Amino acid sequence: MEFLTKHKRLREECLKHGNLEGHYIEGILQFFVEKDKNKGFFDLRQAAIGGYRDGWYLSGLLMLALERFYKGEKYLDKLQWKTNLSVSDHCKARVMKTLSTICGIMNAGYYTAMVNLECLTKCDQKNSSNHICDACYYYKQLKEFVVFAMNQYN
Repeated sequence: MEFLTKHKRLREECLKHGNLEGHYIEGILQFFVEKDKNKGFFDLRQAAIGGYRDGWYLSGLLMLALERFYKGEKYLDKLQWKTNLSVSDHCKARVMKTLSTICGIMNAGYYTAMVNLECLTKCDQKNSSNHICDACYYYKQLKEFVVFAMNQYN
C-alpha cells in the first residue's frame, strides 16, 4: 500500500489528467482500503467508462457482489467473454493479484449475493469447475471472488 502513502502527489496528477489506470488504482484504494464505497465506485466507473478492461472486470464483480446483477453482467459483457474467455481470464488474474495485497476485502453481503445469484442461475452444471456457459458465467465469477475475499486476512 506504498502507493497510498508515498505517492499521493502522483496519484493526484494521474486523476487530474484522467489517467484510466490512475482512476482504477484510486478506486481500489478508496473502496477497499479507505472504505469509501462512493469515491471508490466513482473512480472505478471512470476507469471502466474510459475503456480500462480491469475496471470493467472489477466494476462488474462489485456490482454482482452488491446484488446489482444486471449492471454487473453488463460490465462483464464488455469483455466479450462469450466469444473468447482469455480477456476475462487475464483481467481476473490481474485484479486478483492486485487485491491480494489488501487485507480485509470481504463483506458479508458478498456471500449473500453469491447465494442469491446461485438461485437465479439456470445451469445444472454451475458447480462443475470445468464447465462454463452463458447461464453460469456470472455466478462462477462472483463465487471465485467471494472465495478469494474470504481467504484474505481480515
